[in-house]
Amino acid sequence: MENTNTNSPSKGKYIGVWFLNSIIGAIAVIAIDNGLASIMFNNVETINDVYFGIFLSIVIESIAALLISIFIYGYFKDLKISRVMPFIYVLWTLGFLRGFLSVAQEFDGLDVSVAPIGWAFIFAWLILIFGFRLYFRNKDNWA
Repeated sequence: MENTNTNSPSKGKYIGVWFLNSIIGAIAVIAIDNGLASIMFNNVETINDVYFGIFLSIVIESIAALLISIFIYGYFKDLKISRVMPFIYVLWTLGFLRGFLSVAQEFDGLDVSVAPIGWAFIFAWLILIFGFRLYFRNKDNWA
């Protein structure tokens, strides 16, 4: 079932889709994070194991969030994605910064570098932001 409204969508619809995407994405990311953590962090021997696990989970979660966002925004074909992109740039960036600061705070008293985790967040941010943009850039609902 496709939504093919010919009228210009309201601001409420943009906000509603944003919240729908946020809620579904958050639930999926939390489930993936909990599943991966229970698998990967049972036999940690070195900090490199932790770095690898965090890097892998951040990238997998970002790909899942990207696919969910593409599916949800792709369903609402009357939304102009170019109008959504400024909010995506700002709010997703703030979300990634919040996530990094949260993880960095966990490592604060451990005397280990959070630089590898920072690089993982940057890499995942690039996947999410540019993946979303590249997918919708040449679609009919871009402009």
